[in-house]
Amino acid sequence: MAITQRISRMLFQNVTLNSQRTMLPTVTQTRSINLQPKLKEFVHCDYQDNMSYGIYALTTGYIKESAIEAGRVSIVRKAQTREVTKPVSETPFTKKPVGTRMGKGKGKLNYWAAKAIAGQVLFEYNCANDSLAREAFRQVKAKMPVKVHLRIRPREPRAVISADDLVAMFAQHHERNERLGLTGKEKFPG
Repeated sequence: MAITQRISRMLFQNVTLNSQRTMLPTVTQTRSINLQPKLKEFVHCDYQDNMSYGIYALTTGYIKESAIEAGRVSIVRKAQTREVTKPVSETPFTKKPVGTRMGKGKGKLNYWAAKAIAGQVLFEYNCANDSLAREAFRQVKAKMPVKVHLRIRPREPRAVISADDLVAMFAQHHERNERLGLTGKEKFPG
């Protein structure tokens, strides 16, 4: 990974001020090496669509039981529903007390956590109003230690397009580009 390097160099010239020779900076050159953005890994989400809305993990990590419960409560309050599926906390984490010396066995149980794997469902819930469901997701997103995204179950199932329909869609696309004066390299407006 490239490390940002900033090299500054000052060039001086001789200037005579009030019969004194003084060195003043004339040019400051700065060279910086641009950082390349981190590679964004594609996450394949295993969409289950058991309920109308699903919250899926985009990164892998552990979620404490308290964060899971806080997310569930915010969904129940905002989406006004009791039908919420949540991940199971099955990994125990231990911790030794502060000031304890080394040895004398493993520490006591501190908390339970659930493993969130990128692409797997964390929460699923039903909601009558789309805006309430998005608000519930916004609150859950703030409470989760991993990146998440909202999946809304499609209203109609996917349709298989025949070859004739595909040719008709291409003709409509080409006609629209000619009407708007677009070439193939430009993006569609809005």
